[in-house]
Amino acid sequence: MTLMVCLIVLAAAAIGTLLYTRYLESRARVEALENRVEKLESRETSRVRTWTEIIATSASNGVLQLNGTQLQQFRVKRPRPWEPGWFSEAWVTECDPRSEVLKFDEFSVVPFKEGVIVSVRPRTNEPIAMRFKIIGVMR
Repeated sequence: MTLMVCLIVLAAAAIGTLLYTRYLESRARVEALENRVEKLESRETSRVRTWTEIIATSASNGVLQLNGTQLQQFRVKRPRPWEPGWFSEAWVTECDPRSEVLKFDEFSVVPFKEGVIVSVRPRTNEPIAMRFKIIGVMR
């Protein structure tokens, strides 16, 4: 009986150690990204713009529509009101629902002069309907 309790405690400690070491690296990455965002937002010459886009396999007006499984690129212009300047950096912060982002083999956002370019490669036979938030830093 005592041996069984000792083995259970040992197994719990081993699992706890494994989880801690595995997610410690992710935590450090999140902290590094948060520091980077704080530096970008603190620049006096930079302006941060945030807006939401929708991407789906069946689309209506205002939705980025996916066709097939090839790499697709969408040029998304920044929302109104128009301001002088261009985007120097851009990234996605939130996806709703979160599970939808797993239906892509590739999903990236890069800045271009008037907005961002969203590059996606959906997986085969995956219906997609996702809302995502873009943050862009203007100069």
